Amino acid sequence: MLTAKRVAYFLLERSSSDGIPISHQKLQKLALISHCYHLCVHSQPLFDDPVQAWDGGPILTEIYNDFYEYGKAAIPVEKETVASKMFNMTVKFITGDKISQKELDSLEKIWNIYKNHDGDDLAAHMVEKNSPWDIVWNQLHNNGNLAFIPNGLLQLWYQQVFFRTSSSQMVSLDAPETKTEPLVNLDFESGVTVPKTTII
Repeated sequence: MLTAKRVAYFLLERSSSDGIPISHQKLQKLALISHCYHLCVHSQPLFDDPVQAWDGGPILTEIYNDFYEYGKAAIPVEKETVASKMFNMTVKFITGDKISQKELDSLEKIWNIYKNHDGDDLAAHMVEKNSPWDIVWNQLHNNGNLAFIPNGLLQLWYQQVFFRTSSSQMVSLDAPETKTEPLVNLDFESGVTVPKTTII
């Protein structure tokens, strides 16, 4: 399993090789969308970092800590891809880990589909009514405590986004050959029927 930071550096390298600017906001959203796509297709998380619910939407703190200073401006990929190579070399040296073919397929799929979308477009659907962020932040969150969005909730929402609906922000993808079961048993106000599965 990868880390969110490693996913971020992979996306920066693709940004550099394709000549497509990427902001911190766009980097955040592409990493999260890749994670959710991997959940939907393989019923496994792409990375083990928790997804937090903040006031403005879902956040991956490891990516935030490294890149928030760039805001909505393009990250200078020439500088960051040097760090990327050093980071990935260090990870490989310490853990012997590398990106699996399944992980690479998920990352490439999402990059190729959404690389020309800006961060605002990618972020818009993430704070919609009954999105995972909305459920955790507005419906369950209280007293300003740290809130986490469970992977099962992300998987359930994105199965609708990727394989059953389309919107101005998101592209409806082809359904996977083998349909996966959601990792969580929840009901949405939209009337989605949810199979009873184990909450993880």
